[in-house]
Amino acid sequence: MAENIRELYEIYGFEKVEEREGMITFAYKFGFFTNAEIVVTDSGIPEEEIEEVKRDYQNAGYGVRVFKSNDYDEIHMHLFQSFFRISQNRARLEEDYTAFCERQSKSLHNEYKYIEGQDPDNRYAEGGFVSCLLNAMAVENPCLSISEAAAGYGKTCTVYEIIKERLLRDEKNLPLFIELSKNRNARIFKYVLQSEIDQKFSHLSYELVMFEITNGFIPLVIDGFDELIESSGKKKKISDDPDEQSVTMLTTISDMLGKSSKAKIILTSRRCAMFTGDIFDEWVGSRISKNCIVERYQIPVPNIIAWIGKEKYQLLNTDKNIANLNNPVMLAFIANNITVRELKNGSVRWDDLLEKFFRLILERERERQDLLLDYEEIYDIMVGLAAEFARYDITSEQIEFIQELLEGLVENNLLDYRERYKRAHFKESGMLTKEEYIRRLSHNSLLDRHVSKNSISFLNEFILGILVGDALCDGKLDVDEITERYADIVITAYATRSEDTKKALYRKIAKGLPRWDALLRVKAGIKLIYAVKGVYLEQDIYGLDFRGDILKDSRFEACLFEACSFSDCSIDTGIFRQCFFVNCKFFNVEAKSSFDSGTVFIGCRGAEDFVINQEPVDYEAVDESEKLVLEQFWKPGASGPEPRRTYSALFKGIPSDRLADAKDAIQSLKSKGIINEYKVGYGLNYSRINDIERILRIRK
Repeated sequence: MAENIRELYEIYGFEKVEEREGMITFAYKFGFFTNAEIVVTDSGIPEEEIEEVKRDYQNAGYGVRVFKSNDYDEIHMHLFQSFFRISQNRARLEEDYTAFCERQSKSLHNEYKYIEGQDPDNRYAEGGFVSCLLNAMAVENPCLSISEAAAGYGKTCTVYEIIKERLLRDEKNLPLFIELSKNRNARIFKYVLQSEIDQKFSHLSYELVMFEITNGFIPLVIDGFDELIESSGKKKKISDDPDEQSVTMLTTISDMLGKSSKAKIILTSRRCAMFTGDIFDEWVGSRISKNCIVERYQIPVPNIIAWIGKEKYQLLNTDKNIANLNNPVMLAFIANNITVRELKNGSVRWDDLLEKFFRLILERERERQDLLLDYEEIYDIMVGLAAEFARYDITSEQIEFIQELLEGLVENNLLDYRERYKRAHFKESGMLTKEEYIRRLSHNSLLDRHVSKNSISFLNEFILGILVGDALCDGKLDVDEITERYADIVITAYATRSEDTKKALYRKIAKGLPRWDALLRVKAGIKLIYAVKGVYLEQDIYGLDFRGDILKDSRFEACLFEACSFSDCSIDTGIFRQCFFVNCKFFNVEAKSSFDSGTVFIGCRGAEDFVINQEPVDYEAVDESEKLVLEQFWKPGASGPEPRRTYSALFKGIPSDRLADAKDAIQSLKSKGIINEYKVGYGLNYSRINDIERILRIRK
């Protein structure tokens, strides 16, 4: 054990200066000061002997501390808590949580309260989503948790709840929270991580912090990991090859999830290709520890009734699709600022809600700042600023830069604005300077100032999306000027708008659709015009809600639908050719005909009634199909198997005419205990490796 203790103290920057049986003395130099720590591992050493050693070092000018323990873990925790100032840093995180809640309360003009989304499958019923996620990580193994949600659907709020709950559960650990949407240089995660460590642990080395991350003492919570792979057309990309780009982004993560790691890493992200398909599956199989637990979640969407109550829900759920209001920002506004009486007497209508939301915030803004701008003028300035955010592909920037943008936006009217103020307030304060006027504009209630980072962002992605969408509709911004990330933000937010306004936005973005990925094109059709148009070949569609007959003008061939729901519709099965559906739900769905024999349903609810015309498969055929499935894990000629395959990676390796056979083979292999099913796909049961070799007829 003495050797392990020496190595531990050296990692913490100590140098061994003396060792005797049951006692090791280490020196630590910091600036002008030299301290010594005497570690006593033998409880039988006389107290007089310890005191004598202590006096010797004190007389030599050392500040001396004695620590008695023969437990390595206790010694490790002693060093960790001392060097990382656990009490102070945990208090700082608690203060950050309180400040976040206060900012939300200010933006909502009501007390902020976190309301968890409800999963229809009740997977998180016992304790909810946050509790479920943390329970899954309460193991010795290294863990990587990926939680996905659409723009504006509560990723950051959920992260703050995760951190709060983690602090309550474990008094010894210290979460490291990195909010990438607030880091304008977020392009290479390694450098972002170094920057955050330098800022939050300025007195400690990067290597030491990484050491404790891999030990699990510092859970790493990263909000908005997709920010790393968003590259504006105006900026140089990391690589033109998306696979190489993904590998670059994941490298630092894999370094923390090695063989002896106990790291706990939580990522939140919009759904992106980085976490699906071959590149991610190969990374999981080859770059991280085989005992690492990888979980991929979809953050449950808000439950409308839980937010606004049953009576308001019934009044709003008339001829409109109330699911489009399923946004935390709008639901909080309706819950706190719209009365049942207003909805009953018609003084507030569906199409009024959004304007009332912005008027509530900006009318109070007029009173607070007294800049003598009317609502329309303030709103127009904010639309212009949001358009600049989209052009530069930023979600947060330095205060000085934002003020420069504001100055450019009001340049032609600035003298008139200042004159208005002068006429009203000349006796009290004279005429505001240009700089003072712009500074006040930058304090707008729709903006969030981050003093510690000297930066400004919009309050949330919902507000940003509405304003950017208005800029597109008004011609202040062209669709060619926005990235796919911004398109997603706009489409998600605009689902709450009136039918005519949504259609107008769709017309504006139509020419940009071909350059966006399939998921976003389908999402635009669902959210904006209730119709999905076009032909989709070998695309992945994840987490979308198809209601009614919105698919009638589309066709899908060899596509993967994962975690999607289909409801209240009659499906012309001819639009699906050799597609596979994984963990999908079908509610009140009628199939006009049988699906083709290449269609595969795995883990789906409500698909039992869909008759798929298949010939019975005899044993020999199933055996060959099993081999085909297992070859996706153990490629011909490879020295060994990959332990896991995601759904998409597994099926992409199977010819389309064998998909139905592969479905049966997977079930057969599962029943035999040869493969296991996980949330992210399938994995080999290594205890059955001999059977696997027999099926593949591998000769060593």
